[in-house]
Amino acid sequence: MADFGLDSPTSEYVKDANREMLACVLIEDVAAVENLDEILGVPDIDVFFIGPTDLAQSTGHPRATTDTRTSRRSCRTCSTGFTRRGKASGTPGAAEQARKNTEAGILYHYTRIPTFM
Repeated sequence: MADFGLDSPTSEYVKDANREMLACVLIEDVAAVENLDEILGVPDIDVFFIGPTDLAQSTGHPRATTDTRTSRRSCRTCSTGFTRRGKASGTPGAAEQARKNTEAGILYHYTRIPTFM
């Protein structure tokens, strides 16, 4: 039976929890794209996640995703930066996009559970 860390000292539990924590940063604004190199230099971040809809909104294209040239360029800039720095990347998408995203080097996939039902 799992003890959920309750039979070890709190200091050990905290150390283990911190080691196993996933830190994910959302890139959802033009300012983040413009400062990407600085953001990518922050230590101990596990995944850099592109939010294409919010990113499109910040480029002046409300209710768009990656359908605009500006949005596609911003997403490409992020992906290239992640790859160049050896960082794990993520993005939302439907289940059928997972293979295409994986082939593009995206390692972290977000979708809604009903997508798979």
